[in-house]
Amino acid sequence: MDLLIEKDGNEKRYASELKLFVKDIHVSNATLEQTLTGVKGRAGSIDRGATHGVKTVTLTGMLKAANQLEYLHYRDLIYAVFSDDEAFYVTEFYNDKDMYDFELPGERQGFSLGDIGIPKFRYRQRYLVRLNNDISIDFIGASAGGLKADVTIELCTTELPYGETKPVNILVKNNRVRYRGSAKCSQLESPFTLKATALNNGTNANFTIGDRTLVFTGAYKTNDVFELNGVSNLQNSISINDKTNYQYFIFKPSIQKFIDVFCSKPNDFKLEVVNFKELYL
Repeated sequence: MDLLIEKDGNEKRYASELKLFVKDIHVSNATLEQTLTGVKGRAGSIDRGATHGVKTVTLTGMLKAANQLEYLHYRDLIYAVFSDDEAFYVTEFYNDKDMYDFELPGERQGFSLGDIGIPKFRYRQRYLVRLNNDISIDFIGASAGGLKADVTIELCTTELPYGETKPVNILVKNNRVRYRGSAKCSQLESPFTLKATALNNGTNANFTIGDRTLVFTGAYKTNDVFELNGVSNLQNSISINDKTNYQYFIFKPSIQKFIDVFCSKPNDFKLEVVNFKELYL
């Protein structure tokens, strides 16, 4: 296993590059915060819904250094990388090799964590996080392989309490979009845009994602570009909020993994979802 740390979209560093041999990466579920109101003289509570709070990502591993100077250098480098006051993305990496094997006593000379090799496969989602608690580096001692210390680093999500895929732009085909996430993706929480490019002249159109429909009443002409953002709706970069109903879109998890995305006049518009993400609990 390994952990990729990404900052500012350009700086990338693996935990293994910090002399950290990752033993486990524990990702918690997103905490659930209920809003309940009690009424005197009435049994139970009134359920006013629930929201997700935070998700924690805890890395446990071993710091391995050749000598004291290298130990101090990488200890401080770990502090510098993970104690940043700016939020950063972390992504789990895994290997196609088995972590564990079985053998007869003395069948082989030995095994080292480094024998597993650098993981090559990125997991589907990443997390925007910041350090949650003090980094724990507990010195174990010296061995033939150098100095060793147990390391525990606890991170927590900062904005969305979900794992998220990298944002992409997707062209809508066959009036649907594949959404494999396990959490709702709302325009109000994870902004995305339904972009509609007019292919013909016309008036009035409805745009639908899942069970939500935005109604536009007005004229459009060929090559007009609509950007439906939930909070603001634009036609050729000019606000048309006065020509639409108040509506925002949500991609919701489903067994079929596909969400309907269409226009009431399919021959008049090309649809595209800009900044599309899948969110995971």
